[in-house]
Amino acid sequence: MSIDVAIENYKRRLTEGQQRFGHGGQQRGAAGKLFEDLVDDLLFDTGRELAADKYVNSRELNGLSLGNLQVDKHIVFKHQIETLIECKAYLDACMLKRAVSDFSEICQSPDAPSVKKLAIFAGQSCISPVTQTFTLDNCQQLTGITPEIFTVNTAKQRDGNKQLHDPRFADNFQLDASELERFVAWLKQ
Repeated sequence: MSIDVAIENYKRRLTEGQQRFGHGGQQRGAAGKLFEDLVDDLLFDTGRELAADKYVNSRELNGLSLGNLQVDKHIVFKHQIETLIECKAYLDACMLKRAVSDFSEICQSPDAPSVKKLAIFAGQSCISPVTQTFTLDNCQQLTGITPEIFTVNTAKQRDGNKQLHDPRFADNFQLDASELERFVAWLKQ
């Protein structure tokens, strides 16, 4: 699937979603799914695929382990989980810190020994440069991998007064084709 087709699918889903978005958590879930679906479309022609099982086991700690570690996308290459991606309509400091925590846990999992790439795929961002640098450096120290952040809307900075579900602000949520191309090239590396 081409990037142009992925963009058209996103625009269609955005318009459909704006007609039926609910309230609160329902809006956030639908908005996040919009970006998860976009990643699925962009993944199509990269030689990678989604893991069949989204959950991995944690490392063992004091005789205990968890079987429910996950991020939005576990990408497989040559039968191994190679890439972890967290998708967000917008990225704030709490979401970034949570993604780093999840990445760290999964990178320690015996089920994911081949993870080489980490990414956050977001429409917009509202993170200060200091918070972003510190948190990404922290992830690098914890995992040995520095995550990439892909901010894919043309309006990169989030404006809380302009909501994704409101059709009046559709221009803020158009896609940046060059950032999508950068993401696809990164996936193929």
